[in-house]
Amino acid sequence: MNTLQIEAERMEVIREIAHCSESMLNRIRALLRTERKQTADQTLTQSMVAKYAGAWEDDRDTDEIISDIYNSRLSHKEEPISPFDK
Repeated sequence: MNTLQIEAERMEVIREIAHCSESMLNRIRALLRTERKQTADQTLTQSMVAKYAGAWEDDRDTDEIISDIYNSRLSHKEEPISPFDK
């Protein structure tokens, strides 16, 4: 697509927007805001993953890690834990 085609399409969009109702313009604005927010969220997620990916080093295998997680939860303890016990 060359520059003239892009400009022609841009002008067509501008003409159509000029003839839109106020409610339609508000819907378009809301969609654009949502799109910007989703893009920003994706960018933040990608930067977090890039920063922390591989930062945690653990030589245990997956089963050991899962077992440790379950064993550390209070809901999986054998004996009931009560604040009223001595």
